[in-house]
Amino acid sequence: MTFQCQTLSSGVPATVATSPQWQNQPRQLIRWLEPLAYTPLRRCREVSNRLNKQFSKGAQYIGHGYINGNPAICTTNKEGAKCREEQLLWTLNGNIYGFENGSGGKESPSQLLDDLFALQDRNVSGRPLKQCGNKSTFVKIMAVLRGEEKVAREVCVSQ
Repeated sequence: MTFQCQTLSSGVPATVATSPQWQNQPRQLIRWLEPLAYTPLRRCREVSNRLNKQFSKGAQYIGHGYINGNPAICTTNKEGAKCREEQLLWTLNGNIYGFENGSGGKESPSQLLDDLFALQDRNVSGRPLKQCGNKSTFVKIMAVLRGEEKVAREVCVSQ
């Protein structure tokens, strides 16, 4: 499985995944539409490179958390693992997704992952409310890319 940045016919950069099991036909993972701190093309290239690096090192999940107080999307090797700087895929806008200190935040990073992988309620395993200070949603990315059923799990993040 490899990830790369491709420019779509519409001119929009997209992170795509390619695998021999799909006859090397790329599958779009993320379309980069809005310029933030970086241009969409730069974000596409950097995140695609980070995905290759992290999954070649054994990462199995994409989740969310905080890195240096900022909301972030990261990779982890297990559910419940805290996001670490070396696992960063991209940083989110804290005014939208909230900072670790509790300020900001109109939307949930969990919703972003749900939207990214088009998860539905039936895909989220278990319905019990988890009582802990810091919850995060984890998606087993290789299962998604292989076309298997997408299962997201909300778990308490270890400190």
